[in-house]
Amino acid sequence: MIDQASHLIDLARWFLGDLVLAYSALPTYFWKVSLEDNCFPALRAAGGQQAWLHASWTERKNLFCLEIYGRDGKLQVDGLGGSYGTERLAFYRMLPELGPPEAEIREFPSPDESWRAEFAEFALVITENRRPEGNLDDALADVYKKLAEQEGLARFEIFRRFNEFGSPEGLAETEQFLRGAESTEP
Repeated sequence: MIDQASHLIDLARWFLGDLVLAYSALPTYFWKVSLEDNCFPALRAAGGQQAWLHASWTERKNLFCLEIYGRDGKLQVDGLGGSYGTERLAFYRMLPELGPPEAEIREFPSPDESWRAEFAEFALVITENRRPEGNLDDALADVYKKLAEQEGLARFEIFRRFNEFGSPEGLAETEQFLRGAESTEP
C-alpha cells in the first residue's frame, strides 16, 4: 500500500478507533513500477462507522481533503499548506428543511508549525516516559489482527526482505514464500 495511505489510515483510526479492512483496490494506473500507484481502502469500525480512503501517486497537483460526515452536518479539511494550498476548515450544518447547508469556513494561512509541535510532543514522550499517539500499533494494528485471526502470526520467522506488503506482487511473493515454508515444517 503506498506510503500516503498509511497516514490516512492513522488519521481514520484517530477519529474512529480500531478499523478492519472491508475492501481495497490497489491498481497501477500510470507509473511503470511493481507497486500500486493508487490505493482505495474501505475500512469499518466496530460501531459501523466507515472510512473510505484514496491515496495516489498520480494526482497532478498535491491534494489533501478530509471529510467527516455526521447526522447534523459535515466537517471538511482542505490543504496542508505549501504546495497543498491554504489550510481550510469548513463546517456545513444541515438545516431541518434539508436545503443547502449553512457553511462556516475558516482559513489558516499562517506558517505551518506542525513539525515544531510534533517535535515538542516527541520530546515530552521521552521525558514523560509514555507511548506516543500515532505509534507503530496504529500503523500495523489491522495487519497483525488479521494474521492472528488466521493463526499466521507466530508460525513463521522470515529472514529476507519482501516487496512492500499490500502490493499485489508483494502479497503474492509473501504467500508463495509462506506456502513453501509451510511445506518444509516438520
